[in-house]
Amino acid sequence: MSAVTYRKQPVEIQAIRYTGTNHDEVNAFTGQQDGFHAVAPEDRSEWDFLHSTWVGESLELR
Repeated sequence: MSAVTYRKQPVEIQAIRYTGTNHDEVNAFTGQQDGFHAVAPEDRSEWDFLHSTWVGESLELR
């Protein structure tokens, strides 16, 4: 899967879809080396509707 360009007036962005198994592609797209780590389902405490993301404990706080 490769990056796709989306246009939302007046801004154009590039994005990729996270499939749950394409960690290397996400790291390459963001320019990080092994910087992406998915949050395990048991660590997801609640869905933040405002920001469209999972909210849970920080791994650093454990």
